[in-house]
Amino acid sequence: MVFSTISQVFDSPELFITDINSKKLTSGKTYIFIDEIQRKKDAGLFLKYIYDQKPNFKILVTGSSSLNIKNMVNEPLTGRKFEYFLHPLSLVEILQYNGIQVAKLDRLTPDVSKIIEDYLIFGGYPDVILANLKKDKISKLQEIAKSYLTRDLTETFNISKPYQLETTAIYLAQNIANLLSKENIAKTLSISVYQVENYLEALEKSFIISFLRPFYKNPVKEVSHRPKVYFEDNGIRNALIGRLDDSLISLDKGKLFEQTVFQLLNQKYSTVKFWRNTNQTEVDFIIEKEGKLLALETKYNQGKVILPRNLKSFAQIYKKQVVETKVISEQNLLGYI
Repeated sequence: MVFSTISQVFDSPELFITDINSKKLTSGKTYIFIDEIQRKKDAGLFLKYIYDQKPNFKILVTGSSSLNIKNMVNEPLTGRKFEYFLHPLSLVEILQYNGIQVAKLDRLTPDVSKIIEDYLIFGGYPDVILANLKKDKISKLQEIAKSYLTRDLTETFNISKPYQLETTAIYLAQNIANLLSKENIAKTLSISVYQVENYLEALEKSFIISFLRPFYKNPVKEVSHRPKVYFEDNGIRNALIGRLDDSLISLDKGKLFEQTVFQLLNQKYSTVKFWRNTNQTEVDFIIEKEGKLLALETKYNQGKVILPRNLKSFAQIYKKQVVETKVISEQNLLGYI
């Protein structure tokens, strides 16, 4: 059952339940969708009361400030809720939206290649995907990026200098897939390391960026060594640095493709890491699954299929655990999505 209601019914949970029951058309379960729940004072207690009355409601709450939602509902709703992180649309979903069934594809077609190219530029935000004109896609991405940084994050984390948050995000956007150095960011932007840490926390916890941890046999070293940084959405990254045109990202495509593979793997596997040894030999992605290792390297345009030296090195060092080493390119990406 889908319905709308007026703001007054949110004055009390009792009034809310009464109002919903008066609108029910059947005796079955009622599904209620509430957006921007963070604007409701004492939202957690409000929802807890409704849940405890067992009114046969299924309530789905969403909002643009996910941390505010967590802060308000975590304690009151302990044991009463399920949390979901809704990623931007994946390549599979975008292909399906365009009438393409991935399972039936046995080769890369021009149509699929164009969709992948667009994904590297515009990412997977639904409003952006649904926009037909390029200028509308660009406009929507610019608005999303700006509102996220200047409104949502600034309010949620009580950031007094939004410009510093924005410049930190721009710095990261220019250095995707690179090792994180808080000291370099602080020096480049003339801010303190403490401020950098606050901005990184805001960007990570609001799902704008993600950290990829290094793979080591010793778990302590994983914590102590620097992670790599990726954006959750290509379009937001490109909007931050004004690169929303194919001609402007020509030099970035390798990194954007690596970021895209990270996004796909991060949704598919619970443990994704990267490997880098003291000789600076690096493998883009290491997947741990049931004690076995899968080593993956990304090459946007892969010519002759030759196993790179870095994959051979990793396979030699961890030969008892490695079950597969592969290079992911545009040509075989469909096998991983």
